[in-house]
Amino acid sequence: QQQQQQQQQQNSAHSIMDNNAPMSDEMAAFLADPEKMMFEFKVTRCPRTRAHEWTLCPYAHAGEKAARRDPRRVTYSGTPCPAHRKGVCTAGDACQYSHGVFETWLHPQRYRTAACKDGIACTRRVCFFYHKPEEAREPTMCVPCNPPSGALATIPEPTSPTAPMRSSSASIAAAAAAAA
Repeated sequence: QQQQQQQQQQNSAHSIMDNNAPMSDEMAAFLADPEKMMFEFKVTRCPRTRAHEWTLCPYAHAGEKAARRDPRRVTYSGTPCPAHRKGVCTAGDACQYSHGVFETWLHPQRYRTAACKDGIACTRRVCFFYHKPEEAREPTMCVPCNPPSGALATIPEPTSPTAPMRSSSASIAAAAAAAA
C-alpha cells in the first residue's frame, strides 16, 4: 500500500490537472472560488485520516509535488526560483521565489491574470488561466499576502510543518507544458 501511494505521488502534477475522473463537491467548490485556489488549494493540510485519491483532493498531502507554501504566511513572489529549477535552491521555504508550477501559477500575482490558450474549450480540471473575461483578475502584490476582506478572514493555523517536498525540475517543466 505504501508503494502504491508513492507511485501515485510521482504523477501529481499531471493527474491533478486531468479532467477524466469524477469530481467531488469539495473539489468543485475550490475550483469555483479563486480565493480558495490562491490561498488554500494544496496549502491546507488534508484533514482526512483514511486513504483516499489525493490527486482529486484540494488539500496538501505529505510528499505531494503540488503542495505549496501559504502566500498569506510566507513572503515569496510568483516568479519561479532559478535555483529551484536547477534543483539547487538552498533557501527552502525561506526562498523569496516560488518553487514549482503550482506555487508559481496559483500565486496571487499570477493566478488567472492571463488568458488560457484553449479558452472556453479548455478541458483541464485545474487551469491557472482565465477562460472568459469575467474570470480575469488583476495581479495582487503580497508581502506576505493578505486575502481580500471577508472571504478568508480567519487563517487556520497549520496542522503540521509547512515544508512540503518540492518537485524536480523535469516534473515542473512537464507540468508547465501541460498547463500552458
